[in-house]
Amino acid sequence: MRKIAFIIPPTVELLDLAGPVQVFTEAKFYGFEIDVEFYVFRNNPISTSGLGFGKIANLSNAALKEGDFVFVPGMDQNYVRSSAFRKEKKFFDWLKRCADRKVSVCSVCNGAFALGEAGLLNELECTTHWRRVHELQLQFPQTKVLSDVLYVKNSCVCTSGGIAAGIDLALSILEDLAGAPFAQKVARGLVYDRRNGNQKQD
Repeated sequence: MRKIAFIIPPTVELLDLAGPVQVFTEAKFYGFEIDVEFYVFRNNPISTSGLGFGKIANLSNAALKEGDFVFVPGMDQNYVRSSAFRKEKKFFDWLKRCADRKVSVCSVCNGAFALGEAGLLNELECTTHWRRVHELQLQFPQTKVLSDVLYVKNSCVCTSGGIAAGIDLALSILEDLAGAPFAQKVARGLVYDRRNGNQKQD
């Protein structure tokens, strides 16, 4: 069965995580066969809202294969700019190995910085939250960061803009997997008005 794995990083933005999770949870409600899994690379993550999480498996326990997906949600930007984040080489190497195995690596908001650290954005178009576009472009000059889109899908690397744009990316992926009518059914169940990837982040 196909897996959708979600990484819960330190200082995670709740909607960046919960939005895409709910898309696939709703898909399961309508009968779509998929496993949703959660992993950490640091124990005891706490969201930017102060909400903590219980015990969650380390990503070293993940068994992802070709055709699976992994989502990296956004985090507090001060953490992303910190030396602690840049030292998470095991995490970045793990993301690179996922992509090498044709596991699709997806980011929401500034989760794109993790993909950049993993070398996954080189020579690709990508996006992030509109407030972070310039910073991402400066930090990873080998990529082309688009500012006026909700998401960008490449073969095994997908990025989305801030917060609710992660829902749009997840619905687009679901459409690829199960068809447009089913994705629309899920969107309706979420009481969510679908947007296409070329819409602006406003």
